Amino acid sequence: MDISKIPKFVIWVGIAAFILVVLYAIYTYYVTSYLPPYLEYFTYSCQYANGTSLIIITAKQNLENVTVYNFYENSTCNLGNINYGSMNACSVNNDIIIGNAYVRIYYTVNGNQYEAILPCQIVENKGGILSGLFTLFSH
Repeated sequence: MDISKIPKFVIWVGIAAFILVVLYAIYTYYVTSYLPPYLEYFTYSCQYANGTSLIIITAKQNLENVTVYNFYENSTCNLGNINYGSMNACSVNNDIIIGNAYVRIYYTVNGNQYEAILPCQIVENKGGILSGLFTLFSH
């Protein structure tokens, strides 16, 4: 087979397609290998309004000694133990730091203690934390 009879355009399209497939494979591997560790144990929803962060945690495994702090750890709430498939919620006084409101969550799984620092969605003031709850569940 004489490769010089294949149009150069077809060769370049083939090379480009091959490169795209390889880049997509690398990207997929990188994204799936770098999931935040807390996602193995729980999912969360957090909203910030009027100096308060409301956080809801849904356990994917049994969590023990779950405690939520604001970023500076000067406001706290203790959620205790959260069983697999259960939800629990609390609020902490919080501040915006460089355009985000962060919460720290300390939790124990199988005797190992972990910490996660997570961002909260900043919502418009619509009348307090109760309206924040309605906004949270309207998504």
